[in-house]
Amino acid sequence: MKDDEQKNYEYYESLYNPDLLSGLTMEGMIALRTRINQAITLEKRNIKDRLKQQFAEEAWRNGLTIPEIFGPEPHALRGKKVPPKYASPNSTGTWTGRGRRPRWLVAHVNAGGTVEECLIETAQAA
Repeated sequence: MKDDEQKNYEYYESLYNPDLLSGLTMEGMIALRTRINQAITLEKRNIKDRLKQQFAEEAWRNGLTIPEIFGPEPHALRGKKVPPKYASPNSTGTWTGRGRRPRWLVAHVNAGGTVEECLIETAQAA
């Protein structure tokens, strides 16, 4: 593998010619950089797709699936910000309805209130 890396390095070193850039304007260099960045992004995507395919084929040959090796894909909504659905009656906080109930909501329910009383009006209309 080291020999291949060395050959790649030497190949790309041989392509570098400072005179090629000296004839470009700033706008030309920025446009060139943009095209290079796009090419890099595309190549990374292609490499990633190839590796995924290779991993999937190797896993299949060994009677495994990708999720069995790397774990399940995270849920699509994990980490997404959502607007609050509930608000404290005394304006001490809000809650999206996800996760554990906040202390203010637990205290409100324990005091005889209901969760529905804390619904934010826009959430009720939706």
